[in-house]
Amino acid sequence: MNEKYNVLVTYDIEQYHTQVRKRLIENFGFEEVMIGDNNTKCYLPNTTLFKKNTKKEESLEIVQSVCNSLNANLKRCICTKCDNWIALVGEEL
Repeated sequence: MNEKYNVLVTYDIEQYHTQVRKRLIENFGFEEVMIGDNNTKCYLPNTTLFKKNTKKEESLEIVQSVCNSLNANLKRCICTKCDNWIALVGEEL
């Protein structure tokens, strides 16, 4: 199946948080804000990102690759389809 969808990614690393986040956003199109159905902006936690029009598997591979390239020790990572959500939207970081 070639279906693409929106993915929410959360991960834990021990170091290089800023570099990993920056590379995922700038080089791979991950986003730090999700926009809800009513145009509500949800500012995501530091090690959580959103990627449109992709797959869970592709997102995980990208996170692993970026962490490996920066020697960031990826402890855990969860990538899940994200299409219907509600949140405490937080403030811009």
